[in-house]
Amino acid sequence: MSKLIYQKTKETDIKELTMIMKRAFDDDTKRHTDLLEDGPQGYDDGSLLKRLLALKDGATFTIYLDKKIIGTYTILKKKETYHLEILFIDPSLTDKGLGQKVWKDIEASNKEAQKWVLETPSYSLRNHHFYEKCGFKRKEDKGVSIVFEKIKKAGP
Repeated sequence: MSKLIYQKTKETDIKELTMIMKRAFDDDTKRHTDLLEDGPQGYDDGSLLKRLLALKDGATFTIYLDKKIIGTYTILKKKETYHLEILFIDPSLTDKGLGQKVWKDIEASNKEAQKWVLETPSYSLRNHHFYEKCGFKRKEDKGVSIVFEKIKKAGP
């Protein structure tokens, strides 16, 4: 059985992660727009990941599947609200349940989070569906992006 492992992202991971991120964002863009490539500033040259690694209250993790890098995620902690700044997995591995497994692992390793917030492009319907399956609700439509949030339910 395949095993997911999460390790703090290192500078040496940036080149490989940038290639995966470019494929992931461009794949999403092609699915939902007439463009061939698009993503947040720096998604294709490593500067986005460098900015995420430098976040004072952030934590960026490289995702491995059977010792192979397949993606990353960054969490920014602001008191009880945790912001999922980025999450991507190699598009060659989509529709295999890995995203949901990664999200469950993220939540399990951040049990103190009372609220999760994220923002994703408004055209990115697959992302919307994914986050809704993970329990997020639409909070705000900003036109070019949608803000989702997930509030922790009070336990028994």
